[in-house]
Amino acid sequence: MEKSVLDDVLSRPQVCARRAEGECSGRITIEHAFGRKYEAPWNCVILCYFHHLGQGLNKELNRYIAYRYATEDDLKKFKCYEQLKQEKSHLRKKYAL
Repeated sequence: MEKSVLDDVLSRPQVCARRAEGECSGRITIEHAFGRKYEAPWNCVILCYFHHLGQGLNKELNRYIAYRYATEDDLKKFKCYEQLKQEKSHLRKKYAL
């Protein structure tokens, strides 16, 4: 991970992004919600072990959380911008309160 990306991620509160659901356990980890395909701070979601690698894993919800960090300008940097924009919209409808 690039130092600038890591610095940005580590500047966030080191608590699980899904802590409101309860059931958090284990150490804090950084999930690359879209794999390591996108080297960007918005792709990195801070989660506890349970929500990242344990039984609480929900990749789709973790991607939704990552999209909440991404601005339109962030997404426009990638060739698949239209696909990312469409998925962001779909997940927002599914998970937003």
